[in-house]
Amino acid sequence: ETYTLSFNVSNGSCVTQPTSPSWGTTAVFSNWYTEPECINLYDFNTPVTSNITLYAGWEIKTYVINFNANGGVLTSNTNQTVSNGSKVTQPSNPTRDEYIFTGWYTDSSCTNLYDFNSQVTSDLILYAGWKIKTYTITFNANGGILSSATTQTVSSGNKIIEPTNPIRDEYIFTGWYTDINCINKYYFTNQVTSSFTLYAGWKIKTYVVSFNANGGTLT
Repeated sequence: ETYTLSFNVSNGSCVTQPTSPSWGTTAVFSNWYTEPECINLYDFNTPVTSNITLYAGWEIKTYVINFNANGGVLTSNTNQTVSNGSKVTQPSNPTRDEYIFTGWYTDSSCTNLYDFNSQVTSDLILYAGWKIKTYTITFNANGGILSSATTQTVSSGNKIIEPTNPIRDEYIFTGWYTDINCINKYYFTNQVTSSFTLYAGWKIKTYVVSFNANGGTLT
């Protein structure tokens, strides 16, 4: 885009600096120069003694892209400066305990996923999206029968719903344990932070047998 400026200036007078030109949305005016390469700035305090041509200098617009980790931790820079029409460099994925990173979004509610192949034409804030981790708890009836589901899917930090007690002929159920030997009892007030298996504990039923001598004597 070229600008030609004409002035009627008396010999020895100074040029009045004109209003800065504009160039759409892609570049910003920087200053007036004495050559097309835009190296030497023109001093408007210089008296005019001959015909001169002044050249508008331009700088491509830049925009700031800010990365909001949204509760997580970002190891790379939290912002980038990008020239108009260029692309944002996708940073290393942020981290967050007990969450899975789902991508960068243009809105804080994380519904509109950002396309890193798109060209930048404005400042942006990109928000990290997160999905809480879930874990699978497996219930091993350990020889018995469990009438409810044998697995539960639980979000990190939540608690397991204690299932209906399993049954086993001639055994008494003693609780759920974290080991197959049924030594370490599990407490359903615990918060879940991993997948694991719980084992039903059993104690064999015992019976009392009484001997009646029926008039005799037992030795």
